[in-house]
Amino acid sequence: MRFSFITIFISLFIGCSNNDGAPPSVSLKETSLADSLARGRRFVDELLLMGALSDGVHKDAFVSENLKNIRRSVLGRVYLKDRSSRGVEVRENEVVDYYLKNKNSFVTGVPSAKIYHVFFENKDMADELVRVFGLSGKKQEKNEAFLKYNVKPELVFQNSLIKDLNDAVFNKKKKQLHGPIKSSFGYHVVFVLERFSKNFVPPLELLYDEIYLRLYQKKVSLRSLNILDSLITHTPNTVK
Repeated sequence: MRFSFITIFISLFIGCSNNDGAPPSVSLKETSLADSLARGRRFVDELLLMGALSDGVHKDAFVSENLKNIRRSVLGRVYLKDRSSRGVEVRENEVVDYYLKNKNSFVTGVPSAKIYHVFFENKDMADELVRVFGLSGKKQEKNEAFLKYNVKPELVFQNSLIKDLNDAVFNKKKKQLHGPIKSSFGYHVVFVLERFSKNFVPPLELLYDEIYLRLYQKKVSLRSLNILDSLITHTPNTVK
């Protein structure tokens, strides 16, 4: 288990460093991989902390002072994040308006595709989903699988995926169902719903989450500036 955590951590680091500048996927989510990576990072952090405490690094005067500064910075940032995000809302009409006004900015510069993509660490589970995807009819069984694995349509771009997935989605044979495709992270199942040319404008349904996040972050940023401005205004001159 420990070895697998470290292997995943290092593998992903190397994989990220080899990115050839491909455009990112709008919402490519590998939940199982993300969870494994998070556990791996926590494990590595614990190892390093144990080593530091064992060597008495925390007793060093320089380190101690830096820890105090870090604590002050973290407390301030947590306060600002909490205050600035409290009660922030983004309405559906705001998302729609943003999409309509900025449609041209979403034109894809490379071929893209709308897909279902599910990642597994277990091959048997991947095989089962391939079986369900391959069924003709059987809507109830498919719907149950969609709910179980949180399957949602995602927009991906050519060369934004690992090579084996990219070859499957954008190959000339135009197959719909692919998998299980084995990678260094596990097993992938991909179902291609639709392929688009490089000048395609994605529909709102594929961009909704991204636009929502943009608007949310913009509102939080503006509120953060207002909070900081208020703190500066009401801070005694002796502190300034």
